[in-house]
Amino acid sequence: DTRGTFARLPEADRRAALGEALRVLRSGGRVELVERVSVKGLLGGHITRPEGYAAEQDIATAGFKPVRMLAEKDGVRFVEGLKGAA
Repeated sequence: DTRGTFARLPEADRRAALGEALRVLRSGGRVELVERVSVKGLLGGHITRPEGYAAEQDIATAGFKPVRMLAEKDGVRFVEGLKGAA
């Protein structure tokens, strides 16, 4: 996620990038977004995201199904979406 850069892209650009990932993946392939989330402490305010941003929603809107959060630990979230059968 490069410090929130993907989340701050215009919505159309995020959709285009995820749509292209969906297009080139084989059936059953997956896309995974790894993103930092706000944590309290020294670096807590360092990473910013648009209000209401949700990686799960972006991935699902691109056509990946199912979409799920794999884990969240130590200020890092892992979200994946699978490409269903064509």
